[in-house]
Amino acid sequence: MAALTRRIGAYATVLGTAFGLIATAPVFASPVAPTALAASTTSTGGCPSPGDMPTIGNSPVFTDQNVAVFAGGDYLATGNAAETEGLLVVAGDASFTRDGLFNIDSVGVGSGITPAGGTPMLQVGGALFIDSQTRVSVGANVTGGGGVLVAEERTGSGMLDLNGGTLTENLGNQNALDPYASFGTDLADVSHDLAAMPATGTVAPSGGSVDFIGSDNETMEIFEISAATLSSARWLNFTNIAQDTPILINVTDSGVVVTNIDDVRIDDVRVDDLQSSDFGNAASQIMWNLPTTNKLTIGGTSQFMGSVMAPRADANVTASTNGRLLVGGDITTNGSGNEHHNYPWIAASLTSCVPELSPQPTQSPTTTPTPDQPTTTPTPDQPTTTPTPNQPTTTPSATVTTSAASVTTTPDADTTSSNGNGTLPNTGSNSRPLGIIALLFLGAGAALLIVERRSTHA
Repeated sequence: MAALTRRIGAYATVLGTAFGLIATAPVFASPVAPTALAASTTSTGGCPSPGDMPTIGNSPVFTDQNVAVFAGGDYLATGNAAETEGLLVVAGDASFTRDGLFNIDSVGVGSGITPAGGTPMLQVGGALFIDSQTRVSVGANVTGGGGVLVAEERTGSGMLDLNGGTLTENLGNQNALDPYASFGTDLADVSHDLAAMPATGTVAPSGGSVDFIGSDNETMEIFEISAATLSSARWLNFTNIAQDTPILINVTDSGVVVTNIDDVRIDDVRVDDLQSSDFGNAASQIMWNLPTTNKLTIGGTSQFMGSVMAPRADANVTASTNGRLLVGGDITTNGSGNEHHNYPWIAASLTSCVPELSPQPTQSPTTTPTPDQPTTTPTPDQPTTTPTPNQPTTTPSATVTTSAASVTTTPDADTTSSNGNGTLPNTGSNSRPLGIIALLFLGAGAALLIVERRSTHA
């Protein structure tokens, strides 16, 4: 336990030194009842406290710079996938081929824990492709919109609506991913350390039901489950868990894991219902750690509860997910209206909420798009009519200068919209304190996320 505490605590120390503070979530914490949140078009700033996580709502309320979804390979949003909340970091190529609208960062219904307006919300280590029938909206309900950083070029004739934010292309892989260029390595290290922790509770499967019986440990409850048992589970129940204690489930073998969870309960009270007052706290308590799994499918009719660490896996996601989704390989999201809701896992600094700070000087645009041309945003079941090359969208072009990379890019005026009054539709279900500011150092790079190397393992 001490070795793990040193490692996952080091991540927060590095971030805190560079950003001027330590991430507010402790290494281990005991999360009080969630608070109902009023609707707003801008967040109040800071991170939610463990045990006081927001329930599902419609507006951004807290700021979070940390990675919500990470693909160590490529990322593909297709089918009827609806949206992903929080910062999306893709080490490879990002492709959007949904027939209609796909939201990034701020979503129709979610946790309301998002990056501050004007900061990066999509970072791509390869190329960005948007299909002609797709509209990608970034930061639609956040003042200032969202930034997009791309290592190569943005291609495809679909629309990219930045809602007042900026697109910067041709940055190169390291600059586009900064400060998360080493996130895949960090993910593998932390997953390895978590997997080495001994179980504190027992797992009792019975048919399609699995009971996770804790030991009333106030530090962390740790369970081990086989890939086969998890793949056959339909109903989960956690019992004898100390109030708001982090829950870690280590999947003990490699191969293929297919989840089809339909019901999740804590002490026999259902927590995967969007109407549940315990929804946010439950999502932030649970971590599924799959250190050796090479193929993961997340399905089922329920909201998938908890964060996922799968440093070696490719993931196919058809259910809505709630937590951090951190995958070392490719991610394909292709369900019917499925969403990702951003909830930090409260037990590790790699997955904690990190508040925003001042904007990085290297990402100050020489020309800022004006907010006088609001965009009408369709719902996912009303696909946007995407302009053809002969019917350009009437939007101002935005020139962005990035001094660190000495790159100047101008988004195509016919496919990139950067208005300041973007609106956000409800694209999924019908259910949603530090100051708001952006990153301080682009040049800090991957050093901000370095975790102690495996030589520190006990």
